[in-house]
Amino acid sequence: MKLLKSVAGSFRDMTLFERILWISSIVIVTAAFVLSGSGDWLNLIASIVGVTAVIFVSKGYALGNANLLVSTISVTTSFCAASLSVLRSAAYAIWYAANDGVLIVLWILASLADPSYMPMVVCFSMFFINDLYGFYNWRRMGKMQMER
Repeated sequence: MKLLKSVAGSFRDMTLFERILWISSIVIVTAAFVLSGSGDWLNLIASIVGVTAVIFVSKGYALGNANLLVSTISVTTSFCAASLSVLRSAAYAIWYAANDGVLIVLWILASLADPSYMPMVVCFSMFFINDLYGFYNWRRMGKMQMER
């Protein structure tokens, strides 16, 4: 309930420009969805949530996150990775690996305050290794397909 009140307060604290930017973003995302004829409603919902999250992160409402710059970089690398995944580019894995690197930094910073977060560093380190392997394997499979 506290989070819901915090989010509602965050909407009230938006400037006129931020409200216009947010509403315009939602309208543009929705229009692109309708024009694409996709019909994938989950994609639309995720896009609207993403647009809203970017506004809050930009405003500094990263839900108490003291590492706003690093969090913003994480959102950016995630967006690039997801976009390249949709485009079926092998480079998606490099961007996910970059995001893993950012998250490793965030979890190391959190671990300095509370060592119980150290397993998250290990987790994202393994994701990093797996993403690098994914990039390698996509390139290898691409070469094999080109030879056929």
